[in-house]
Amino acid sequence: SQTTTLPAPGFAHYLACFQARIMHRFIALAATLSLLLSASSAAAVPAVAKDAEQPDVVEMSMILPAERIARRHQLTRLYGFSWSDCSSQGAWVKIHSVSLQPDPVHLDGKITVGFSFTASHNLSASQPVSASVELKKKVFGTWLKLPCVNNIGSCDYANLCTVRPPPTSCPAEFVKAGVPCKCPIAAGNYTLPAYSFTVDASKIPEFLEKGDYKVSVNAKAGSNQVLCVDAELSLA
Repeated sequence: SQTTTLPAPGFAHYLACFQARIMHRFIALAATLSLLLSASSAAAVPAVAKDAEQPDVVEMSMILPAERIARRHQLTRLYGFSWSDCSSQGAWVKIHSVSLQPDPVHLDGKITVGFSFTASHNLSASQPVSASVELKKKVFGTWLKLPCVNNIGSCDYANLCTVRPPPTSCPAEFVKAGVPCKCPIAAGNYTLPAYSFTVDASKIPEFLEKGDYKVSVNAKAGSNQVLCVDAELSLA
């Protein structure tokens, strides 16, 4: 499949008649992934929107405000999660494994996550690690890139160590495994075998819709790549 470049605004308004209700609800995918993978009830993350002139981004705020869209279908499960490491050989962080169980994950049920990674450099707020997130949804067989709206979507984040207040304490499972849940992160090997928590379905944004999604995260410290991760999942 290919990523379509969408002209705007004329075609965007035409597309809205058929697709905007579906695509626009996905702009909160990053928030939901954060909920599922970190179980953290953090405050909204400040972000810098990507260049509005990019031709492959539809400015959905021109079409229909998110708050006016109500979910047509109640989301009940997340399934088909897969991931891959897209980082270069010299990246500072190498992710070895990511697990998300069960499959499917029942939204408003228990979820268990696990992961392992190696950090070759210390990560701290003193050396900003920026991140670029790209979100896409498959619509009629084509992957459509979504914009950055209200800090959610295809957004740029200036410093991952300072985007939200650090937790006062890490979950017991993290402490037992010696895995940090906040900066600074010292160079080393880290493994979290399993961390289980209950998903609160009421925290999932109302404008999320069922469908297939892709998310790509590319983090850098200056000109050095820190990590790169691609993931795919489906909501139903």
